[in-house]
Amino acid sequence: MKHIIPKYKMRGSTTEVLKEGYRYIPNHMKKLGTDIFQTRLLGQKSIVMTGLKAMERTVEVLL
Repeated sequence: MKHIIPKYKMRGSTTEVLKEGYRYIPNHMKKLGTDIFQTRLLGQKSIVMTGLKAMERTVEVLL
């Protein structure tokens, strides 16, 4: 079973990461209501995830 990874601002989040620091990930996890999301950091597509379930879902998506 494949899961869709939510996207957050695919134009880029680098300035938000610099502004929020370590709070960036938990803040956006809470906003999106998930433990995994896609964004762009320094112009590169990035997947941000926390926890065992997120890792398992990512492995399923990649397979």
